Amino acid sequence: MLLPGFTAAAIALLVAGGYEPAHLALRERRAYGEALASTYYRLGHVLADYRRESVRPPVLAIGDAGAIPYYAGLHVIDTYSLNDPAIAIAGRDDPAYVLDQGPDLVAVVSEQGREFHAHWANRHDGPLFEPRARAACSPR
Repeated sequence: MLLPGFTAAAIALLVAGGYEPAHLALRERRAYGEALASTYYRLGHVLADYRRESVRPPVLAIGDAGAIPYYAGLHVIDTYSLNDPAIAIAGRDDPAYVLDQGPDLVAVVSEQGREFHAHWANRHDGPLFEPRARAACSPR
């Protein structure tokens, strides 16, 4: 008797005001997933071409690696901690750990198109970008 009453109350709340926010959240998540699938599929294939032209396979550091390692055939340091045991198990998720592994390529997400502004959800992208940008701009 309690379960049917709870179920009816939950449905009433959903109908009263929870449907639209939930629908918008699901639509946003789906759009994010579709954008990643499209972008990462293309990036994976571009990096596969780059790998074939390289003397040795480059190492890529990227958060939210998704399908890139699969399509590119590269060793990837997943800065979001999902594919690296030292990060996922031991908690070594600091940018210094990632950079100490000497990635050849570092991919970061920017909120702006012309200059780098780290996205709030990607807490490591700023610290990963700054040392690489300084190194790329300094004379060798």
